[in-house]
Amino acid sequence: MNILTPVFNSYAQSFLLHQRCACHIINLIVKCGLKRLEGLISNFRTAISFLNASNQRIASYKQYCIALGQRPRKFNVDMPVRWNSTYMMLKSIVPHIATFSVFINTNYPRHDGTQLLTARHWEVAEKLLSFLELFYDSTVALSGIYYPTSPLIVHHILEIATQMKTYENDEVLRPAVVAMKSKYLKYWREIPVLYAFAFILDPRAKLSGFGNVLGLISDAVGVDYSAYFTNIRDKLTEVYGKYDQKFAGVRCQRPPPAPTTGKKKQTWGKIFGGSSSTRTNTSSTSTPTVLQGGGELATYLNSDNVRYEEQMGEDFNILQ
Repeated sequence: MNILTPVFNSYAQSFLLHQRCACHIINLIVKCGLKRLEGLISNFRTAISFLNASNQRIASYKQYCIALGQRPRKFNVDMPVRWNSTYMMLKSIVPHIATFSVFINTNYPRHDGTQLLTARHWEVAEKLLSFLELFYDSTVALSGIYYPTSPLIVHHILEIATQMKTYENDEVLRPAVVAMKSKYLKYWREIPVLYAFAFILDPRAKLSGFGNVLGLISDAVGVDYSAYFTNIRDKLTEVYGKYDQKFAGVRCQRPPPAPTTGKKKQTWGKIFGGSSSTRTNTSSTSTPTVLQGGGELATYLNSDNVRYEEQMGEDFNILQ
């Protein structure tokens, strides 16, 4: 790294050489929220541990499910160091509310006469499961190794911001969402430059799409991105100028397009229209998106976007 960093700095600049792991940030955001609901989630761990602690109880639960005509299954306790295991625990247990709740409340000894799993616990579990699904999907998508993930991160930053906005006034999840939003702003108040560049270089997005995304994120988290948009546009021009100076004599021959494999489609309709929450341009990004001057970068950014509608029903290989 000591050798490579000065070499890359000559044209890539230092702000492109180190990026925090997006999946790790998602992990920090979610764990911060789960701490606020720990008192209610811990009862599910207690119930599962109680059931799994005895082979006799497991056999009794199996017989109980069979008697009700349902397929029995085994439940695993989550791991404290992995938030997504909490999501998987809830996902496995919520469909079995009726059988699991009755069995545990009947067999688990409570000296004060209260139930271990109440309707309040299940209400939190169901809402939390629905809320965390997007975070789990984002973690899986951004952990991929057989496709480029950097152009996808801005999409998921937008989706996470929108998800928190949707649930910020929810009676059950509000304490968790407030804490998660604070953690989100700590790391992503300013979107890393590399992620912004990767999104702009997606031919379906360019500067117009980036401006719309910033407007949507601004609506969700209450941050003004107008100056940030201008800064990113200037930095992109500056960095490209260094690349152009270094590699002006090199012109790659583009291969013919090849069939692509399955990737999760992104919500281009939200960015460019198709829902009530979108706009063609935003007040926070009213800076002109057309890049002045000549050169390959200006030609690319000033040309029409690849129409996202044509890609909604099929996969899109950005490397092609």
